[in-house]
Amino acid sequence: MVWADKDKIEKIAYNLITNALKFTPRGKRVNISVIKTSDNLELIVADQGTGLSREKMKDLFMRFGSDDREVISLQPGTGIGLSLSRELAELHRAELKAESEEGKGATFRVIFRLGFAHFDNETEFVLADGQSSPSSRLPKPVMSENDEPGEDEGEGDDEPVLLFVEDNEELRSFIKIILSDGFHVIEAGNGIEGFEIARSQLPDIIITDLMMPEMDGLELARRIREEVTTSHIPVVGT
Repeated sequence: MVWADKDKIEKIAYNLITNALKFTPRGKRVNISVIKTSDNLELIVADQGTGLSREKMKDLFMRFGSDDREVISLQPGTGIGLSLSRELAELHRAELKAESEEGKGATFRVIFRLGFAHFDNETEFVLADGQSSPSSRLPKPVMSENDEPGEDEGEGDDEPVLLFVEDNEELRSFIKIILSDGFHVIEAGNGIEGFEIARSQLPDIIITDLMMPEMDGLELARRIREEVTTSHIPVVGT
């Protein structure tokens, strides 16, 4: 059995599968398989898409910095979520590997070790929601026969609402994944759309890009401040 955080495993799988679908043209295939060996469990996502050059493979799992925003906006589909996927895999002492050849698709492998002996003594395992035991070596597995459908329904109703305004779709998806553990995240692709959502849904906080088409972040912040119904909402520019 693999001992892991179910939410984080879902994020890894979601990133790899959506990335494969994004770069695979109609009529081609995306194959997803799980292989168990004596020591490991391997999740494999293989596509027949555009593939990656050797140059792009070198920086595949690198996080972008502030100087890379222009490059990202000019080159959509750079796989920002892959960096997050590798970090989440490493938290589980797992490996995320990639193989690709330009024009011949890409294969991503996440290799989890079975059991939990590979975790160090500082790892704190959550036995159930709201309970933890630093001395116990019995974490909750990815899947359990005792899990009941719908047991998580109703959770998250009290989460603060965050509006994220950003014209780069992939960056929006990346930030949403990061913040979804603590916020209910709603998205907007430009300032005009963001302003209308802010007025109708009254989020608890707004994070906005400063450089966007149609209405930039500074103009959005000004309108938020001038509108009586939204003037109380804090706005953070990036």
